Amino acid sequence: MKNQEALAETPYAKIFSEKKKRLSDTLLPHLKTLFTEEARLHKVDATLLDRMFEALAHDFAGNFYYQVACTVDEQKKAEERRRYEAAEKERLEAMKPLQLSFDEFKNIIIAKWRSIVTQEDARAQFAIDQYCEAELRMFLEYFYGRNLYEGIDTRKGFLIMGPVGCRKTSMMQAFQNNPFASFRIVEAQDMVQAYKEAGDMAFNYFYISDKRNKFGHESYDICIDEVGREERSVLAKGASFSSTHINFIEEYIFRLYKNPRRLHLITNATSYEDLTRTYSEAAASRLLKLFNVVIFPDNSPNYRLA
Repeated sequence: MKNQEALAETPYAKIFSEKKKRLSDTLLPHLKTLFTEEARLHKVDATLLDRMFEALAHDFAGNFYYQVACTVDEQKKAEERRRYEAAEKERLEAMKPLQLSFDEFKNIIIAKWRSIVTQEDARAQFAIDQYCEAELRMFLEYFYGRNLYEGIDTRKGFLIMGPVGCRKTSMMQAFQNNPFASFRIVEAQDMVQAYKEAGDMAFNYFYISDKRNKFGHESYDICIDEVGREERSVLAKGASFSSTHINFIEEYIFRLYKNPRRLHLITNATSYEDLTRTYSEAAASRLLKLFNVVIFPDNSPNYRLA
């Protein structure tokens, strides 16, 4: 009886109610066949036999479906536990920094870079040629954490300069997750937009928090792409009538110079003179001081047109 009351409180009550009645009706004649003689031996009143067998069939059917409901619940709980344990194992495994040899890291980066290039354009031909070979090697050494290049300071990020379409951005996309200092790419215009909406808070944009990657990183440096193509005269939302428009990226450079942090910039400028035409000479000279400068060859092809 208690089992039937418990069954009535489960989500299965409605599902099993009709099935229980059918099972009870099916059981009744079999119970009579099996137990009528035994009941008579115990001198059960013949007028009560039908009621007794109906109650017995009803209780048996109710108990059967109660046990079915309990078993289904246990199966679901076991499956939930299995999924939780698998997810927890995966989470804990992800927390262990990935250990790679330099050659393994190199192969992963090149495969990732090739994938990025071909996803952008299925017809694109991917090759490591004389226009990017030296730069790739430098980035591999730096982001693997074993800098062998004289004049490269691992406390600084890269100012990556080069003509349009020479795959500066796609190369850096391939390096976003690395053993030394993982980073995330943002566009200069997005930072300008953040300033327009949030004011000076945008100048504190140096790191991005994200889920832990396979190298154990949770806090990421930033790489600012499309530097020089952003709006250069903007006001923050709610600024007073007398407020002065600013060049956000230029001001960001000045503030970075006072409080240096590692980050990366990507620009289509190919020379110091280009930088001074985009920003002031004061800002351009600070960029050379703040960053490891990497300049792709001026005659690098535009691979988008190849």
